[in-house]
Amino acid sequence: MPIQKTAAVVLNTYPYSDGSLVAHLLTRRFGRMSVLAKGARRPKSRLYTQLDRLYVVDVVLYMKPDRAMQTLSDAALEAHHPELRTSLVRFYTAQYASELVAAGTTEGHPNPKLFDRFVAGLSECARLPIPRLPLWVLHFEAACLAALGLSPALDRCIACKRPNPYRGAATFSVAAGGLLCRSCQAEGSVPRPMVELSAAALRAWRTLSCSPGTPEAEALLAEDELPRGALLELRRVLDRFLPYHLERGLRLAKYLPTPK
Repeated sequence: MPIQKTAAVVLNTYPYSDGSLVAHLLTRRFGRMSVLAKGARRPKSRLYTQLDRLYVVDVVLYMKPDRAMQTLSDAALEAHHPELRTSLVRFYTAQYASELVAAGTTEGHPNPKLFDRFVAGLSECARLPIPRLPLWVLHFEAACLAALGLSPALDRCIACKRPNPYRGAATFSVAAGGLLCRSCQAEGSVPRPMVELSAAALRAWRTLSCSPGTPEAEALLAEDELPRGALLELRRVLDRFLPYHLERGLRLAKYLPTPK
């Protein structure tokens, strides 16, 4: 059927010809895609107020397999989170989340779990106190890695599978995506780069990897129990780990708020 409906988040838009708009969407049913919204920039168009960055919308698409860009027939705004536009910190944090999910997806390959986490994440980013946002970003990144099948191995050696190889500081392989025991590190069988993780940072990463929406996750975001030094250390590790495995840099990472 050429007419399809799906939930979507607007990642970006730019003008196209006279009065039209190209919208980059992350959709629940079809993954990331670009669509043409004819006449959407005209004030009398029903699409005029429905398409902007970070808007959550239900869209109607006119799709043909041989088209490089599908046509947006209609859109209904579900959520736009005005709080995100009242603070540069909130806006840049939400834009970073958008950049992250875009980097982790390809056109035509849906990931409903990642989409649902992104939609929920926009709501969380809009309502959480600003001092909690650095912690939220780390938790969101851990959830995205899980949805993409890229969660690091934090409870065993990534090479020999030995469980819990560390009680204190640990060696983490950015390339292999997990801890390395001393024996496997000495063998040199796992490619670099590698980083050292303090015991506090490793505990923080394990805690942040709890499933979103659970009581543990809600308690984590509501309290300030993780050491600031561990969060800063973890931020530095993820700033290396994410670009390596997503195979692209995240330019908005430099605007993320830092733990206080």
